[in-house]
Amino acid sequence: MRTTKNTGILLILGLLGLLLAGLSGLSDQVPFLASWCAWFSGGCRQTVGFTLFSIQVWVWGAAFYALLCLIVLVDRVLLDWLIPVAIGVEAALVGIMIFLEAPCVFCMANAVVVVLLGMFGLRWEMRWKSLALILAGFMAFGTPLVAQNGLLAKYCGNVQPAPAVAPQSTDATRPPEAPAVSPVPIVPPVPRSVDVPVGNSQSTGPLDAPVTVTVFSDFRCPACRRMNVVVAQAMKDYGSKVRWVFKNFPLQMHPDAAIAAEGALCAAAQNKFWEYHDVLFTTEETFTPDSLTGIAGNLGLDQTAFRNCLDTHASQTQVEEEIAQGVAAKVAAVPTVIINGQMKTGVLPAQDFKAAIDAALAKAATQQ
Repeated sequence: MRTTKNTGILLILGLLGLLLAGLSGLSDQVPFLASWCAWFSGGCRQTVGFTLFSIQVWVWGAAFYALLCLIVLVDRVLLDWLIPVAIGVEAALVGIMIFLEAPCVFCMANAVVVVLLGMFGLRWEMRWKSLALILAGFMAFGTPLVAQNGLLAKYCGNVQPAPAVAPQSTDATRPPEAPAVSPVPIVPPVPRSVDVPVGNSQSTGPLDAPVTVTVFSDFRCPACRRMNVVVAQAMKDYGSKVRWVFKNFPLQMHPDAAIAAEGALCAAAQNKFWEYHDVLFTTEETFTPDSLTGIAGNLGLDQTAFRNCLDTHASQTQVEEEIAQGVAAKVAAVPTVIINGQMKTGVLPAQDFKAAIDAALAKAATQQ
């Protein structure tokens, strides 16, 4: 049997981990926790919805720590198996956070707890067995987590078709679901040609501009926010040479993205779409009817009319139409830009984006 020297420390760490798992699960339900997490970063909002085999990850964490506490008190020999696997699992979670650029305060605190568990619970003479179990935990947990939460395209380039548009929500405060697609995709090596109608989507620039750039985006997606900086600068640089079209493509993994899309179109009803669009892309707090109405007020919109538009989902049909257009064009991830029919997915460096627009302008000039 193992020494019981660190029993108290391991039990305290197990209880601390159990507390962190519970707080993580409540982070999108309790306003204080939600605002605190949003102040720290947007990572909590992105990771709290992750599931493994249809069970939220924080529930798995709580179950692990409950089992850990039991094993510490009953049979510590099993810690030689449990703790290394937990280290591998935590390494997978940290890797996903780094890749998404979405640090979660509770996840990082949990990582510290797991490291301390390794320091006080593992034995040096079991190091090779522990290393093997760490790798097993990393692969056994990380692979299905990536696959089941729409992240596979980002890691492997295996872009899956988006599912059909979800039905309308009957809850006025809950946004409709959107396609489950990857939030930060890779850039395909060869762009493909597609024809996406402008329709009723928001646009700016001359109708007869030689180049049209259509952007499918999500107001909560970190990659979309980075791409928006590139697009905003290009809009200034190219002026009347380009017509810019924005199409909403909110992701299922961002629960507040769909209502933000509706809010942007409600602002468009008062001719303030682009101003509202810019604010949404720089807002870290969770999008709610109240916060979206507050943004409208700050921009000088009629808040009563805006809130009525939001509460009645007056713009939901347009959002769903834009999602459907993206699905029809096989948009499998955001951000996606279409430059005169040429589709490019992912965050494009400014010079690459400019080169693509310049090439489209040159081609249009030769066809005149």
